[in-house]
Amino acid sequence: MPRLTLLCSIALGMGCTIGSSVDRYPPAKGPGGTTAEFQLVSGRIIAGELVEVRDTAFLLDADGLLTIAPFFAISRANFDDARFASYRGRAGPGRRVLEQLRAFARYPSGVTPELLSRILEAYDQEHLAVLEP
Repeated sequence: MPRLTLLCSIALGMGCTIGSSVDRYPPAKGPGGTTAEFQLVSGRIIAGELVEVRDTAFLLDADGLLTIAPFFAISRANFDDARFASYRGRAGPGRRVLEQLRAFARYPSGVTPELLSRILEAYDQEHLAVLEP
């Protein structure tokens, strides 16, 4: 019986160390989104916190300005903490990559219109800034 208890204790202890951990999964470290850096078609670079991933654009906190970055305006994108790290092309990332990126945004399940108006109020903005190519 003591041998069985010892084996069960060892098995349970090993189970606690196998798999993902907070150190290996950045979204678990805090409430903020990953840092995104975009090179626009114009060559301008903009960086900030990834707030939301939409089907056609990213919502970004760029130096305290809530900004929408449409895919067509972006020629290159890099994301800290994300395994896939970057993509190129104005069409935007594929659907699979979009789904993965959502997990790294501050609001992975999206921003409702009501939440967006509260966020804009907190940022002291009347509307989203929009990045142009």
